[in-house]
Amino acid sequence: MTGACSLVDAVVASSAAPTYFNFWPVAVGGQTLQMADGGAAGFANPVYRMAIEMFTYDTFDPSTTQIISLGTGYYQPPAAMPAPKGLVATIGFATSTLVDSSEDLADQDTARVYPACAFQKFNPPLPSDIDEADLASVPVLLQIGQAAAAQIDWKTILGL
Repeated sequence: MTGACSLVDAVVASSAAPTYFNFWPVAVGGQTLQMADGGAAGFANPVYRMAIEMFTYDTFDPSTTQIISLGTGYYQPPAAMPAPKGLVATIGFATSTLVDSSEDLADQDTARVYPACAFQKFNPPLPSDIDEADLASVPVLLQIGQAAAAQIDWKTILGL
């Protein structure tokens, strides 16, 4: 369990992007809620909302809290990308830009509002712009994730 819901349900709900997958029903406090990926709801990176809940509505102390954010990877093109052509490409560009911006702002806002909180983000670089619906890229993404995970020294990060 994580809080009032199953960890498995939380993970599945976090992966439920309504444009690709249906909302995921999660039982919380005797009520079934339809949940989806935060990116589909304007919270591509929920770290700032989590910090607000921890430090405003709970008893966590920013000076003794460490937040670790695990990203899904990013692609830095070698040059400016060409303007999208057509309605579908323009919608894809706008959606992607909004998601990327909210990811960056969440990290910046967390550091600005809670400077006493230790914050570390892991977000591996990607070799190309990989669409989240591209199932053929799963083996490459798995390899990137495993390589990134192998480099994380949890004992040092957590002070063990």
